[in-house]
Amino acid sequence: MPRKSNNRQKQTVDQACWAILKPDKTGWKAMVARIDGSMVELATMTDVSDLEGLESLIQDAQAAHVVEMLPSTTVISRLCPLPDAGKEQVQAALSLQAETHILGGIPKHRTVMASTSDSQGSGATGVIMAWPLERSIKPLELDEQVGYTPILTGLLGLCGEGGTDAPLIWTNSDDGTISLVYRSSKGLIIRNTLVEAAPGEPWGACVGRAFAESAFNANVPEDEVKRQVDWIESSLQGTNGPQLVLSDQVRNALADHVKGLPADAQWFQEWGLHLGVVLAAAGPMEPLMALRIDPPSKDQGLIANTAERMSEPRIAIGILIAAILVIGFGPAAIALARLGILKVKLPDRQAYELKLEDLDKQLEMYDELEQRSWPMTKLLADIACTTPEGIDLDQIVINHGERITLHGLAKKHDGMIATERIGLMQSQMYESRIFERVTPSWDKPNARGDYEFTLTAEIARPTYVFRYPEEQDFGALTLSERRYGKQEEPEEEESEAEEQSEVVADATAEIEPAAEEEESENPATEMVATTETTEDETTIDEENEEESTRDRRNLSRRGSGSSGLAKRGGGPDRTTTNPSDSLPELLTPEQISALTKTEAQEALARIAEARQLPGLDEQANEQLKNQFRLLLDRVKEAG
Repeated sequence: MPRKSNNRQKQTVDQACWAILKPDKTGWKAMVARIDGSMVELATMTDVSDLEGLESLIQDAQAAHVVEMLPSTTVISRLCPLPDAGKEQVQAALSLQAETHILGGIPKHRTVMASTSDSQGSGATGVIMAWPLERSIKPLELDEQVGYTPILTGLLGLCGEGGTDAPLIWTNSDDGTISLVYRSSKGLIIRNTLVEAAPGEPWGACVGRAFAESAFNANVPEDEVKRQVDWIESSLQGTNGPQLVLSDQVRNALADHVKGLPADAQWFQEWGLHLGVVLAAAGPMEPLMALRIDPPSKDQGLIANTAERMSEPRIAIGILIAAILVIGFGPAAIALARLGILKVKLPDRQAYELKLEDLDKQLEMYDELEQRSWPMTKLLADIACTTPEGIDLDQIVINHGERITLHGLAKKHDGMIATERIGLMQSQMYESRIFERVTPSWDKPNARGDYEFTLTAEIARPTYVFRYPEEQDFGALTLSERRYGKQEEPEEEESEAEEQSEVVADATAEIEPAAEEEESENPATEMVATTETTEDETTIDEENEEESTRDRRNLSRRGSGSSGLAKRGGGPDRTTTNPSDSLPELLTPEQISALTKTEAQEALARIAEARQLPGLDEQANEQLKNQFRLLLDRVKEAG
């Protein structure tokens, strides 16, 4: 980026003064000129060999603009047609054309564009120039902001906006560069190229061939092309090195725009391109001077000040030393810090490693088990969840690694025929993604329209857990809940039953030790009582043997129905005895209040057992409930 001098900023500059620089082998050829409207006044033309001389020349002339010419082959140049419209529309169209040609590959500070009038009056023509980053040159280290423009801009300035009788050409046979501008009958033609002459071919013929290619590409008539090629070859005949080819018409036309213009042809060879750049800056081609090596500098901010500060040698050396230390010792310091953090978070590393090894072994074992065994209980549950109602399975065959076989009976259900229920089962097995290749087969239906069927399937993913819908999942909704709905019990009865069981358990726990203690105190009495009871029972059995035989015969005649009722009712006594006859004697509130804690617990246990009897009517149940509450309150009060 060009340097900015405080002295330069304070010094008064002439906005109309331009300094044009063209590099050569010894330094620069510099021209200083002033632009006054459409006229150009030449001030200084000299050779400069060093930067100090350039600084002195620019400051003495108070030039506000400094432009250096670039070699022809460093810049890409394009032409584009523009609409005949207002200035804003033309500029918008030109910007769009520039984006189309460049496609964003070159930064904006290296792209310039301008418009020029067509000599035939058919509208404006856009000139687009792009300076690729890979074609950069060494920047001028001046205090002033330096702009850059190609040699082609000088030719455009010399050509002007009027028609020309011949092309304007800058060529150098030493390096093979050619730049040309021509306002033909078909419009403006520009070209930058690099050619190589064939052995023995005159340089003028090479330049003429390059011009002919561009002219034919622009649809210029053949006779016009031939005439200009002959003029180019004759103008360059016997010349070598850099040459500026101008017609007399162009030189004469420049006299109307330049004060004190020399008429010497040799002067144009030396300073003609400088003059062309100044003339371009005085007209619509001025935007072509705005090429920059680096983006334009903005207002100084924190980042810019930091960068400028870091550019000082002392600070730069310190930063370099710090960077070397960080690169050399930084990784080791970071590794030590990580090790310290790991020691804090994982104090017992060996135990952790052993645990990881155990986990790895368990995972390997589980993987091996998954490959060699199937979760049979899970598979049975999957089969149950995929079997719809209306299908009764009587055989399930599962062998590891083989197809499963299901055999059963399919019935009509829920408006679907038996075969449709089989198809539903097949589709549900597929949807679970556990079974594959499900193949059902069935025989002819029986008299009821039911089908015996066999279904085989492959188990593709035995450990896969499928989330069955609620209407399929028997774990979420049992068969009884599907048919009869969920039975909700009152919370009051549940809490009362829990309370009752706790109290009965407490009462039983206190009564049993007392009974055991009493039995242990009178073992002889217990033995005598037992003996007497046994003898009495034997006598009764002998006397009533005949009657028992008759009772057994009567019982056998009742059949299995009576037996089933006895089982569901809890025993024969409960089926033949009226529950009201087995109820304990109910106590009055005064009697309950006179009971001790042990007596109240015994009575509470009897009431609790009585409430469990089946077949109690509503009145008896209510009486037992009230008696239970009174006894429970007495137990709590006595405790």
